[in-house]
Amino acid sequence: MEYAGHVRDVLLVARERTLNARRENGTRVVTMGPNERVAWGEYDDLEPAEAADEIKLAANWLARTWEQIPNDEWDRTLLYNYPEPMLRPLSWLAAHIVHEVVHHRLDLERLTVSI
Repeated sequence: MEYAGHVRDVLLVARERTLNARRENGTRVVTMGPNERVAWGEYDDLEPAEAADEIKLAANWLARTWEQIPNDEWDRTLLYNYPEPMLRPLSWLAAHIVHEVVHHRLDLERLTVSI
C-alpha cells in the first residue's frame, strides 16, 4: 500500500510543481520527501480500493491541469533536484511523470500478481 500511496503522491506533487512553474518561471522544486511520508505513517491505513480511487482522482486532476496549459507555456522552467539540480521545462516534467507512473504501474501489477 505504501507504493500505491507513493504513486498517488507523485501525481499530486507533480500537479503542484506544474502550478508553481506556471506562477514563477524557474521555481525551485521542493523535495517530495518519500521516506519521511513512510516514517510519518502516511500510508498506514490506506485500503486498496481507497488507494485506487485516490490514484484515479490525482491522475485526472493532473491531466486536467496539463490540458489547460497553453502551448507557449510548456517551456516554462522549474529547478528540478534529481539527479542533480537543473532547470527543466514543464514538457520535461510531464514526460518524466508519465514515465514514472508507467514504471510504477508495472511494479504494482508485478507486486499484486505475486501476492
